[in-house]
Amino acid sequence: MAFQDLKAQDVLLNYERKDIPGPRKKLLDVVFKIWPSLTFVREVKAANKRLADGQKQKPLDSWIGDRKQEYFNICAAVRRRVT
Repeated sequence: MAFQDLKAQDVLLNYERKDIPGPRKKLLDVVFKIWPSLTFVREVKAANKRLADGQKQKPLDSWIGDRKQEYFNICAAVRRRVT
């Protein structure tokens, strides 16, 4: 079962399966409850934080600051040499 594989890889801490029978004990539905492992939760939170920190970085203009004109002059000079 796939849940057992996820549990073996320390993604799931535990899971429960509840069968919902219908008339004449025919299986109508199955409800699963799953709990993530603490290791998996830590990894997901760390990844979300890295993503959020990456999106908070300042744009190029603010990174260059008052040296903006010098930066554009260098870029123009490089373009002239390449073409």
